[in-house]
Amino acid sequence: MKDFDSFYNEQLAPVVQKIEQARKELSALRIKWLKIIMPFLVLIGLAVAYKLYQISGELIAGFGGLFSVVVMGYFLVEFIIGRILNKRGFASASVQFKNEIMKKIVSFIDANLAYDPDGSLTKSELKKSRLLDIKRNTTVNVDDVITGNWYGSKITIANVKTTAYVSTRDGKARMPKPDESTQGFNGLYVKIDLKKEYTAFLLPKKATVREKFSFPNLKIARDESMTMEEQRAYNLAKLTEGRAGGFFWHPDMTQQKGLREYDLNNDGETEYVLYTNSEQTLVAVKNSASISNLLSTSFINDSVMNDLTNRQGLSTITERDLSNLIKGNMIYAMHSHCAWILIPSVGEKFELLLSEELNKTVLKNMYDDILLALIAASSISKIE
Repeated sequence: MKDFDSFYNEQLAPVVQKIEQARKELSALRIKWLKIIMPFLVLIGLAVAYKLYQISGELIAGFGGLFSVVVMGYFLVEFIIGRILNKRGFASASVQFKNEIMKKIVSFIDANLAYDPDGSLTKSELKKSRLLDIKRNTTVNVDDVITGNWYGSKITIANVKTTAYVSTRDGKARMPKPDESTQGFNGLYVKIDLKKEYTAFLLPKKATVREKFSFPNLKIARDESMTMEEQRAYNLAKLTEGRAGGFFWHPDMTQQKGLREYDLNNDGETEYVLYTNSEQTLVAVKNSASISNLLSTSFINDSVMNDLTNRQGLSTITERDLSNLIKGNMIYAMHSHCAWILIPSVGEKFELLLSEELNKTVLKNMYDDILLALIAASSISKIE
């Protein structure tokens, strides 16, 4: 049986040690420069604060000036230091990390899978899932693409981040207003071929009832039957509804031609809603043990993991809490002989970070992320 610890010690540790040494040296250089520059920024901020206080006579203006100078200066300094450190070797260390570590991890999971750190997917490919609301004002970044054959089905896994900005008349960019809103997503995009044709969307119930407005511009009418305390609690619930992994989900699936809504009862904390146009699909989804496990908050259970372990001989993530891997709720779609899965997360995926130590735990988390996507794809592809 393949064991991640043995794999790490035999194949990754020597490379990790070399990359980590370079990262530590560059990180120490960054901290040294920040310690030198930041006191000067604070002095400049104090001078600006004093000048603003003299002009306005208000302490709040002075504090505002101090805060603005220090914060904006810090980000500017970080940007400049980052550019310098990239030239000094961090960029090459990142390339080495992708080519000599990430590729080995993917091959360790399955030799039939290929990893392309610079791979990409077009907007039209992403839109085919009908899960990502990509408009003209949506910026899409895709990298770390994994492709190959997974138990007889073609699979694609990609690190996807979408953000939306609107250009104003003066050329500046701003976040969109509610009626211009577009979905922002950060996480893993998974696509796998299905042997049969289905039309089904599986969405967390709490995410489907969200009003079609973007936080924080959600307008909630006053309900006279509520006390002010009840109203505030209700407003807070509405404002945070459907917020998963940094993106807002507000599909109007009932507008899709012929789709009907069905509640799915699961043993987990998250209830899902099924949208489909077929009684046959409804029965197939409800009778599928693998999908039932998938929609559970603890779908990485013994049956799924044992099945994968027996066939792949992989060390598994049975002991890991699912919430440590996913920031939000997973979302699914099945149509056009394919299944799509969105796994929301936060932060950067599969990247060498200057501020984070590169070690076995970090790489095991990356291994777990890929394995999670493969297990989810395997589960949904078992529908009969």
